[in-house]
This record gives sequence, C-alpha cells and structure tokens, in this order.
Amino acid sequence: MLRLPVLAAALLTAAVPLAAQTPDQGSVLASADSGHDAGTATLSSYGKRTAAALIQLAGEQVPVSTLHRAVRQFELALRERRDDPWAWYGLARANLQLHESGTGWVSSETRVFGMSYYEAFLADLRQSLAVNDAFAPALRLLAASVASEPERLQPPWVMQTLDAPGSAQAAGAMAWLVRGRFERAAHHFAKADTDFAAYRAAGGDPGLTLLEVARSEAADDSLDAAAAAYLAGLDSAGPAGRRAYRLDLEWIADSGELAAFDATPAPKLSEWVTRFYEKRDAADVRDSGERLKEQLRRWVYVHQHFALTHPTASARWGAGWFRDFQRCLGSDSTTLVQFGTAEPLDTLDPRHAERVLDDRAIIYMRHGAPSRDLYSGGGTLETIDRQSGKFAPEDRDAGVQSGGSSVGELLDPGDADEVWLYSMEGAPRSYQFVGSAQLGLQAPTTLLWFPEDPWLLEERGLVDPDFTRLAMISVTPEAAPAGLFCLPSAQRMETRSRVDLAVAATTDGYPPLFPTAVTPLVQVNAIADSGGGAGHLVLAYAAPAGQLVPVLRDDRLVYPLRYRLVAVDTAGNVVRQSGDASVLSPDTLGDGHYLSGVLDLKVPAGLWRLGFVLEQPGGVRGGAISAPGLRIGLDHPLDVSTLFLGTDRDEVTWSAGSRTIPLTPESAYPRGSRLDLFYQVSGLTAGDGFRTSIAIYRHDNDRLGSQVVQIGFRGEATGPDTPRQLGVDISRLRAGSYLLVVTVSRADGSAPVRRERPFSIYTR
Repeated sequence: MLRLPVLAAALLTAAVPLAAQTPDQGSVLASADSGHDAGTATLSSYGKRTAAALIQLAGEQVPVSTLHRAVRQFELALRERRDDPWAWYGLARANLQLHESGTGWVSSETRVFGMSYYEAFLADLRQSLAVNDAFAPALRLLAASVASEPERLQPPWVMQTLDAPGSAQAAGAMAWLVRGRFERAAHHFAKADTDFAAYRAAGGDPGLTLLEVARSEAADDSLDAAAAAYLAGLDSAGPAGRRAYRLDLEWIADSGELAAFDATPAPKLSEWVTRFYEKRDAADVRDSGERLKEQLRRWVYVHQHFALTHPTASARWGAGWFRDFQRCLGSDSTTLVQFGTAEPLDTLDPRHAERVLDDRAIIYMRHGAPSRDLYSGGGTLETIDRQSGKFAPEDRDAGVQSGGSSVGELLDPGDADEVWLYSMEGAPRSYQFVGSAQLGLQAPTTLLWFPEDPWLLEERGLVDPDFTRLAMISVTPEAAPAGLFCLPSAQRMETRSRVDLAVAATTDGYPPLFPTAVTPLVQVNAIADSGGGAGHLVLAYAAPAGQLVPVLRDDRLVYPLRYRLVAVDTAGNVVRQSGDASVLSPDTLGDGHYLSGVLDLKVPAGLWRLGFVLEQPGGVRGGAISAPGLRIGLDHPLDVSTLFLGTDRDEVTWSAGSRTIPLTPESAYPRGSRLDLFYQVSGLTAGDGFRTSIAIYRHDNDRLGSQVVQIGFRGEATGPDTPRQLGVDISRLRAGSYLLVVTVSRADGSAPVRRERPFSIYTR
C-alpha cells in the first residue's frame, strides 16, 4: 500500500471562513462542472474564470493543451479568491486528468518541482475540502477516485474526510464502498459489512458488494461464507462487479479462460466460475470448492503482507532491479512480467500504472505458501514462521527495526532477502527475493532471477542444492566473480532459473502438502469398455507402513487411511471417488512393509489426468500423485490399453471379467522373475489379424539403451475388444532399470500403436 508524503506546508493555505456565495453563482458553477454554460454574465471575474475552466474539462478526451490552459485559469482565479472551494476543486480535476493522460510533467504555480500530477490532485482536493468540508463535488470526486483504486493505504486525511459524519450522504455510494474497505483493513468486519450494505442500498453494484463481503469474510477466517458470497455476487454483478471479478481471475486465468469469461452471459457467470475452480480442484486432487476458498485467503494474505508502502515513486522505479553481470552471463532482466504474469491492473484506476503489491504477491497468488522459505536479516538466516506473523519489516516510516539495522539506514539487498522453495511440474524450484531501490529496500520486495553475489548464492544453496556447488566456489579466495559466472555450471543454473520463472508464470496450483510425506507407490492404467464410450482408470497403490501410525480400535490394531481419486479430462469434466482404505494388522509394521490395494474409477471416454491422495486422519501424514495422459476410447482405427504389469506372487489384483490381473504398484521385481503382462486391443472386428511386438530396453538415467528382449507374434481379434494376457521371461536380466514396449499393428503393419511401461529389477 502507498503512503503519500506530507506535502509542503506552503501548498496548503489555512482554512478560512467561507465567503458568502450567492445561490445563482453556485448553481452556475455546478452547471459548468457538468459541461453546461448556464450563463456567467452576473458572475464575478473569479466566477467567470472558474466556470470557463470547468467547462473546458468536460468531455471524454480533453486535449492535454486544454488541460494545461484550464490549470492556468484556475490558478489565476485563485489569485482573486482562495476562500471558495470551486477553483481548488477544478484544479484538482485538471491535475487528475493530466495524471490519467500520462503526459510529461510540467510545473505550475501550485505544482512545485517533485510533485506528481496525482499528488497535486490530492493536495488541491484537500484544500477544497479545507475551505468547505461538506463540499459535495469534492467529496464525490475523492470517493470515486479512491474507490477505483486497489487496496492502497490512503493518507490519513482521506480516511478521516470520508469517515466524517455526513460525508457519505454528500459523496454518494462510492463513499460507503471506500469506508467499508477502510474498516476491513482495520479488521472491523461487522462495520465493513454495514458499510457495504449501505453502498448497495445507495445504488452500488450488488455483485461488487458481495465480492467485498466475500473478502471481509475471508479476512475474518470464514472461508465457507466467503466462497458462498463470492459465487452469489456473480449472479447479480453489474458492469463494475463483473470488472472486479475479472480482475480477481486475472491472477491465475490464462488468456483463453479470460476470453471465455468475457463471452459468458450474466446468468451463467456463477456456473462458469464454479466450473473454473472445479477444474483446478480436480487437477490438484482437492475437494470441490477448496481452490476458490484458497484464492480468497491468498488475496487477503498478500494485501496484508506484501503491500508496498511507498508513494507514487513506484511508477518511476520501473519493473525490477538487476545488476550487470561481468561477462558470460547475460545482464537482461528476466522477470515474471516478461513471461506475461503481473499484478492485475484496472485501467479505470487513475494510478493503474503503479504497483500496489511487491513481486512476492505474484508468486504467492499463483502458488500459495512455499514448502520452505528462509529470511536473511543482519547477516543471519532464519526460517520464516508465517503462522506467528514473523516477517521482514516492510515500512521504513513505521519506526521498526530490521535485522539489527535502524530505520534510518539504507539496507543492502541481501539484508532483506527471502528464498522460497516449491515443487512445481514435478521438480523443485526456488525463487529468491531481495530488497531493491525499485520496490523498497526494507523488505525482500523484488524477484531476483539469478543470484549475482556470493552471499545470495550461499543462501539460495540452503534450500536449492543445485546452487550449493556454485556457492562453495564463490567463497574461495581465488574465485573472481567474472570467472565464477563463466563456469558451465553457472550457465546451466542461469538457464534453469529462466525455466523456473516461466513455470511460475504459466502455472498455478494448490497441491496437497503433508508435514510428514508418505508418498505411495502406484501403477496407473486406463482401459476402455466394449465400444469405447467409457472405461476404467485403475490404480494399484502401496504405502510404506513404516511411515504411517497405527491406532488401537476395539482391541484391534488399525492403520487408518482415507483415499481420494479425482479425474479431470481435457474438456473440464470431473469424476470423483473417495473412501476408507484402513488396514487391520496383527502387529505394528516397520520398514519394508507396505499397505496396498487397488482402486477402480469408471469414467467416460476422453483424455484424463488422474489424481490420487492417500492420507491418515488429521492431514499430518499422507502423499499425493498425479498421472496425466490417460486415454479412454478410440483415438485411432486401432487402440491399445495401457500395460498392466505384475507377477503371480502379487497380492494386489484387478478383475477384468473372468480374468484376475496381478499388479505390482512399485513396478519393481526381484531378479529371476517372470512378468505377467495384460493389455487390451480395441478397434478390430472378430477374425481380423494383428501383429504384436514386445521389446525390453535398458533405461538408465532416463536414456533408452540397448534392446535386451524382443518377441514378435501374430494374433486374431475375438471381437471389438481383445484381451491379451501372457508371461514375459525376465529371469536372465540383471538388476537395473528397463522399459517394456508393446507395439500392436494391423496384419498388414498399418496403424501401429505403441504403449510403454518402465520397470526395474533388483537383487534380493
């Protein structure tokens, strides 16, 4: 949030009693304020100048030259009278329009060097209200301007003015909206809801009202009520409400999703947004409605903790802070903005070019709290406790201490520094934030795409081992920075950092996280029913018992477990299944023992992603997996199911008609085994011939090695779906990693379909 500096006292004259103003003069100036000339012959010279300048401000796009002329006219009028609010108000309007035009700064009598157009607007408006604190045009302009802004920290006089008795009646609905936001920021939630209700009663947008109420409920930790209000507001949203909801979605929605939102008619908005979040719930293996509540919680959190407290200088600071590297590594400033991710901006906000939140907010809104983070202060590293509220100080003006440094001292980047660690797209990814002249030195405000000095490298290495070697080299006496940055390892890490930024900017999520991770081993398969219109996603799992905790129930030892299966296809359809997976045991099980089972989820034809969560009650122990690319139904004239793999010793089995199919969740087999392979060929008619090739390749370090097994044979279809179950001898293969490949084609070799399954062999 931004705090405007105290303006020079010379710019604010002391309030004086309001000189007598005839009703006719007031009505003529009010008419001029609306762009109409109601006759100025009877006005004084002051009144004529003011009315003429007010008329010049009317219209959609007033030329900049006209705005500057109006400023001059208001200033000349103020030479004659400074005890009337109209000229001050008109001057404020002109400066606001100059600010919105984006034109270059020009000085004037009332706009001294260093004062922006927006700062001048506020100063002039304040002076108008100092002359007459009940002056309705100034109150309306102030309320409308503040209401169009995001959740900024406003100067105290703004809050005091709009909170004064009678100001809301004079300023209209927008004053109630702003007052509600002020009360919410102060954690006065009941008062905030009363003000929002008054905003709606005064003609405010009912959808925007409920969105504001939803955020108040979220700030008060009532997430169920917050989500209900959020969805209800969509049904009644007018233009202002619809725009506000779109801005909220911009935090995580891509361009296609935003276009779909724009094209959705009002009566269908709630349904569309519910489906939008439902797809994300499914992708993250969450219960329905969880992601919407998390979005509301995150919005409150970033505005409480990552808000900028500096004034309009943030517009001048630019996009980011980066030092030039010495040779080898590029000095371009790769930022999230360059990847298309930024703080959503409303063009109706007169200060829409300015930042309100720092870079941490952008990452947090997309990905939530990191799995691990560190804060450095005064040369020490500390783990951040986000629950207790221990954070780096963010406001130099507040008189706080920062890591042993007093408020008056400018801290070096790294004295305010955080590193966040996430798991995104199947890989650990770290993000480093530093203090900067661009967004503030007293907190880790700015995303650093690559650590460029030894201290930052060392800290990054504490949560990201890939940086550890580079950090160790950097602190050796003979290591020169230029030489360090020319190392191949530094160049590789630079490339990886760019990839990590791209992933953060183009994805979002709310994955289940458990303090004690118990990741189950799984084998996931997809097989179509006859006709291909539906099928089954089959998941065999094995959870390490040594990492789970049993309980005693009715004198029996039980490992309590719950599972959740969530499948989502490319069209956004979601299928869910959950239940109990508890296991009775005669004794406590240690390392080497697994609790296993098989789950079957019936789904329509399509391309599916299956998510699986297995957890113990309380959410302390558990794990989650995601399996994409599971196809049900014919994609080609010929189709083959995934490869079900096991041995005759497996206790986990799945039934397909009269067949019992063994499955090995870990896909690891002792040396000397014989594999039981099952798959289904679809798309043929009874009597059609087809060819099958089975090959096994070495598969070390994700590289395909030499072929060690090759089997080929012909078959004949027994109908539209032909099951095949056969044994594959791997007894002569030594320990290691392998890839099983099955290729099926028509009898003439056409339309080949390839399916793969990795597995490993170990020595007993």
